[in-house]
This record gives sequence, C-alpha cells and structure tokens, in this order.
Amino acid sequence: MWHEAGKDEAEGWGYMLADVVRQVSQGLAEQYGWESKETIRLVMESLLKYSQDERDPARGRFVDS
Repeated sequence: MWHEAGKDEAEGWGYMLADVVRQVSQGLAEQYGWESKETIRLVMESLLKYSQDERDPARGRFVDS
C-alpha cells in the first residue's frame, strides 16, 4: 500500500498501528478514566508479546489486487 506511494512499508504500518493504539488509549481513558500513557505502554507490551508468539501464526496472506 505505501510502497506504491514511494514510502517505506514497515514505517507506514508502524504509523498506522501507532494511531490505532492512540485511539484505543483515548477511548479507554474516556470510558474508564485510565491514564493514556500507561495504557499505551500496556498495549505495546501486549503487542510485542503476541507478535513474537509463534504458537498461533498468521493464517491470512497478502493479496495483490
């Protein structure tokens, strides 16, 4: 997606995932009063933990449209 626009794919996906984490953090802060920076830290810990877990590999594949 970003490659065709002359951008680095990994950087683009990182930017998108960071935006998702910020949005989740903001939503949890609004709904439950959780501290946003701490929530981001906890979500990032979980993301790293599960992204390195090889017991449940990704089942999907990229489709060239």
